[in-house]
Amino acid sequence: MSDLLEHVKRHCKIHQIELQIANTSVIQYPGHSSCVSGFFVVKNNNPILGIALGAKSSDEILLHEFNHSIQWIENDRSWKQNYLTSSEIKKFSMQQNAEALDIINLWTDKSIELTSFELTDFINRAISVELDCEKRTVKWAFLYLKDFNSSFYTQKANAYLRYYKFVELNRRWNLKTAPYDDKATIASQLSTFDQDYLSPLSIDEINTYNDLYARDEVVYNTYLNENKDT
Repeated sequence: MSDLLEHVKRHCKIHQIELQIANTSVIQYPGHSSCVSGFFVVKNNNPILGIALGAKSSDEILLHEFNHSIQWIENDRSWKQNYLTSSEIKKFSMQQNAEALDIINLWTDKSIELTSFELTDFINRAISVELDCEKRTVKWAFLYLKDFNSSFYTQKANAYLRYYKFVELNRRWNLKTAPYDDKATIASQLSTFDQDYLSPLSIDEINTYNDLYARDEVVYNTYLNENKDT
């Protein structure tokens, strides 16, 4: 991690990317109340990379977010398509550089309504930019991560990528347990990037994510009870 983090620090300095480091298990996502393990966003033309060093597999997450910054630097096609168009920015009163995920977050918060076509389009754009980033992460992990298991990482990535389709169906994110941190969900996934990520979920996939959500509610309620006086 130390070598990777130093590399990311140099990278951010060269490309004028603001680097936010938290020594906690989560870090707040810019412009939203949710907390995540890491992020790379561009807000009003200002790129920001954030990492929670206390998160599980924080080295993999940091490499993933680093690769999002590479997408931005290269002006990758999936990165460009992830941005809202000028007409979408106007329609939803969004700032410049707003992404598909920003709209998805507003929708899950029930701050805006979307047509089924709009929702699927934003979900698919978010999946596409994440899929490209996950492939980049696997490709370059041997340079930065020791004892990297590409098959297992790909299973975790697939659990995350297909989860977007569950969000599309249920209008909700998990509260505490990410799909890439859950053993049962990971085990249900392929170990290769070899599927139609934009297709609707199968019944088995829906059942897997429903089970994860039910267990996540228990984890979240336990967390609330343990921290109600803090």
